[in-house]
Amino acid sequence: MNSLDSESASLTGHPIQDTDLDEFKCVYKPLPTASSIRLLHIQSGVGDGAVIRLSTRTVDLDDKPQYGALSYTWGRPISVFQTKEERDNLEDQQLPVICDGRIVNIGQNLHDFLGAWQRMLQATSDGNDERTVSARKVGLLPPTELWIDAICIDQRDIDEKSTQVSMMGRIYSQTQKVIIWLGPEDNFTRPALQIIFKMQEIEQLQARACRLMTDEDGCKALGLPPITSSIWWSVFAFLHRSWFRRVWVMQELAFAPQIQMQCGLLTFPWAALSKAAGVLYESRLGDSMDMWAWMELDGPKFNEPLFLEDLTPILTTEERPDSDRNLFSTLKGRASSDPRDKIYAVLDIAKRDVHDTDLVSPYRRPLVPNYHLDTAEVYVEAAWYILLSGNDLELLSRKNLCSKNEESGLKPPSLPSWVPDWTLTLNETSMWALKPFKEGNWSASRHVFWVLPEKSSVYRQFLTVQGALVDVVAEVVESESFSLSKSGVVAAGLPAVYPWASENLTPGDVLWRTLIANYDEDNYPASDEAEENCAVLSKLNLGNQALSQFDIMMKQLAKSAEFPQSGPDEANRADSKVEVEEKDDHQDTNTDEDQALTQPPKIRSPHSFSEREFDRLRSIFSSSRRIFRTRENYLGNGPRSMRPGDQVWILAGTKVPSVLRPQGNGKYVLVGDSYAHGIMHGE
Repeated sequence: MNSLDSESASLTGHPIQDTDLDEFKCVYKPLPTASSIRLLHIQSGVGDGAVIRLSTRTVDLDDKPQYGALSYTWGRPISVFQTKEERDNLEDQQLPVICDGRIVNIGQNLHDFLGAWQRMLQATSDGNDERTVSARKVGLLPPTELWIDAICIDQRDIDEKSTQVSMMGRIYSQTQKVIIWLGPEDNFTRPALQIIFKMQEIEQLQARACRLMTDEDGCKALGLPPITSSIWWSVFAFLHRSWFRRVWVMQELAFAPQIQMQCGLLTFPWAALSKAAGVLYESRLGDSMDMWAWMELDGPKFNEPLFLEDLTPILTTEERPDSDRNLFSTLKGRASSDPRDKIYAVLDIAKRDVHDTDLVSPYRRPLVPNYHLDTAEVYVEAAWYILLSGNDLELLSRKNLCSKNEESGLKPPSLPSWVPDWTLTLNETSMWALKPFKEGNWSASRHVFWVLPEKSSVYRQFLTVQGALVDVVAEVVESESFSLSKSGVVAAGLPAVYPWASENLTPGDVLWRTLIANYDEDNYPASDEAEENCAVLSKLNLGNQALSQFDIMMKQLAKSAEFPQSGPDEANRADSKVEVEEKDDHQDTNTDEDQALTQPPKIRSPHSFSEREFDRLRSIFSSSRRIFRTRENYLGNGPRSMRPGDQVWILAGTKVPSVLRPQGNGKYVLVGDSYAHGIMHGE
């Protein structure tokens, strides 16, 4: 093959259909040293539609070469669209480029970046041009050579891929800059950036002061448009681009010496986005923006209506037709194209930030990328590595709070129950992410250490643990989705005074504390004021038990929350049209308690303290936890999959109780962790 000119005419940005082009496909030469990488150079274009031509150069990182690196998503970069048709008709096709005279097929998103890179290099080729000089001053000139994983790594060579992935931290730390490619520009991009740049003028203390304001007053005080304005849909869509959910993002950001954001031909510094994210978080406007956007998404469902302090419903559980939606998306959890990368993407960060102690077992093996192992083998290796790095079993708390993931390549039997399936997406805030867990308020095992197994027992499917049986589960809420009223029914089986607390607590007192893991925004244990904030959350009947304020307000709410079927009208909405391919994982359908409204819902800002408490409670316990009662009348909150007959254990080396399912012969299946009121501190 002397020339590809005869082939070039057919390679004009369209997918290759001929499967007999193997002789033309790129052939990689082996890298000469363990610290070698390939860098890409792009040739000047010869007109629109011309095939992109690249060349590679092999360098050794020990020689400190000058280069940039690309951070991008292999799949579709955009998750939220203005129309359903735009979303459904988008194809993620493979397109050809010529690299070192041979064909390489790459994804549409990477192809779009290469085209933008080529145009930007051409635009800045005149070093004396005013725009070039300006871009150089602020560090926004495009690099002339880039490291891009899809092309610079021979993806078919498993050994090379494993070696290169193990070097990712070093590759990104030695770059001059990392370019974050968010994808091509769309109709949301410029309005979103308008708001993002506006936020650069806002100080952190100003944003934090708005927490106690209504959204309307907060936006006005910060000089921002009303949160109900459709311009915020653009910000939502921009911040929900696929790149923000990439698992490799953490490592790339952690090691990059300089970061440049790019969307289409628009470039801006990472600091602008970071500042805007801080404003949204500190002011809590980000929560409100998400809520208003979710109301416009195609098909989300809420388990129950959301209520304001005066019991005014602000959301219905009734589905709206596509014609009434304004946002359409393909939102999913934090993604990686290879499930093994859920582990490998954070290895270098862990090596940098986590230092071994004298508790490391001598039986621990190094954890390095090895793409010869299947996903289950990688996860078992990672689990043992974590366990043998200390003498606790905190890993077991990573077990349950996960949602279904249809893309998981694992079958349930392929992983032991105690090994987290990292292919699954966290559905809500887990117990190990709460302050009482992180700060050591919970210590169910009273700091009794787990005794590490002997060498012959490590890296096996079974995990040997020590612990004490607390009680057997007698009753669990039976509901496909979170049901607060059914939780009340289970709590009604408790004695009038809870037997496992130092103070006199009614069933209602124990229930509201158990629902929020006895932790509010500021306090552990939760302050009594939180009782009022939980009181408006549901309709509950605790029979003839002694009533607390929580119980009484639950009954009042039950009377006011009976709504017949609503009419077709909806609340007033912002103008403009925007559409989602799949429902977000945490939007569950409540088949038991859906209530429609007699009148169009009165939409108001969801920003009072009690409503935030409600949102927080749902985010922690909404879909993957269920209230349970044991035979000795412990009340707890455990995994959705638990059932009567399961056992509550305190395992050595754990901070919270574990739910185990007996299998006979001294073997158990781990169901998950739990909160059980009265045994969280080693009682």
